[in-house]
Amino acid sequence: KWFLVASSQNLLQAAFDGKDSNNGIQSTDDYQKATSGFPSKTHALSYTNVSAYLKSQALLLQNRAQDENATWIHEYALDQELLDLSKVLSGNATYTKIERDGIRIRGNSSVPSVFLGFTGLIEYLPELMKRYVRTPEI
Repeated sequence: KWFLVASSQNLLQAAFDGKDSNNGIQSTDDYQKATSGFPSKTHALSYTNVSAYLKSQALLLQNRAQDENATWIHEYALDQELLDLSKVLSGNATYTKIERDGIRIRGNSSVPSVFLGFTGLIEYLPELMKRYVRTPEI
C-alpha cells in the first residue's frame, strides 16, 4: 500500500497513472539505484528524486531572479549551479523495517539531506541575513 504526497494535482495524477500502468517511479533507474540493497518489504520508505528536485529549485531561482532584490542569484549563477548538480547527483532513499530485535533504518544518498533543505532557502538568504546577522557597531 502507498501513501502518496504531491505538490500539485497533476503530479499526484501522474503518480497514480504511473503506479496503475507499472510505469511509475519504481521503474526509473534513479529509484533502482537509490534503493539498491533494500529489503523487498519495509515498513516505511522515503525517496526523493534529487535530480528532479534540483532542477525544480533552479527554475524557482531563475523566476525569482527577475525581482530587482534578487539579481544576485544570476550574478552568482546559483540557478546554473543547481542545474549542473542535477546532472551528477542521484536519488536519496531511506527505509525503516521493524525487526525482532529492534528497528533497522538504512539509507542511500549522493548528497546529505540537509543540502536538499538548504536549496529551498537560497532565494531568501539576503532577507535571512538581514534578520539574523548583526553587523558590528563602529
